[in-house]
Amino acid sequence: MLVKNYSNARQNLKTLMTQVNDDSDVVTVTSTDNKNVVMMSESDYNSII
Repeated sequence: MLVKNYSNARQNLKTLMTQVNDDSDVVTVTSTDNKNVVMMSESDYNSII
């Protein structure tokens, strides 16, 4: 699992999306207010719901 801050994730969104899809990687995007999100591929998400 990768951890990126909001600014880095925003600047590298296309690269992160490719990495998440190609490698089944999961990315946690952190924010200064601690309202973090997790990015994962749609196919991985669908497999767990």
